[in-house]
Amino acid sequence: MNATLPLTIFYDASCPVCAHEVALLKKYDHRQALTFVDCSPTTFQAPADAPTSVTRAAMMSRIHGRDAAGQWLVAEKVFAVAYEACGFALLAKLWGTPMLTRFWQRVYPWVADNRMLLSKLGVGAALAFMLHLLAPRAAKRAEVASQTCAKDAANCAVKTTKL
Repeated sequence: MNATLPLTIFYDASCPVCAHEVALLKKYDHRQALTFVDCSPTTFQAPADAPTSVTRAAMMSRIHGRDAAGQWLVAEKVFAVAYEACGFALLAKLWGTPMLTRFWQRVYPWVADNRMLLSKLGVGAALAFMLHLLAPRAAKRAEVASQTCAKDAANCAVKTTKL
């Protein structure tokens, strides 16, 4: 599966872990390849062109994303594309590796269902620490990519991430 950037990510801003992770993604989204939409307000409605399975309730239950081509991604696929877009190749590979798909399909729903409890246990701070450790390497990769794009801007206008 391919995802075309930019990616719009629909997330629950009322969840501290979710809000913390989105803040970190925003911090490292130097290419502005991600757009974030808070679907937590009760007045939020899914986009009119969304499939019938993509409802506010579904978005509040699991993270969703829509790429530039209109393709919808859910759960681990959103994280794989988002981390790749921010230069965190290792995390993107962990979330997007087919061998780990079964693992994420079992673990992520549990995490999503228990995210408020995990927030109280400090999971957001642990994630921030992990990304802080990975940031220098990701920044170096982003700088190289930026220099490459500066030389060949036409090939950097739309980025497709293979999952």
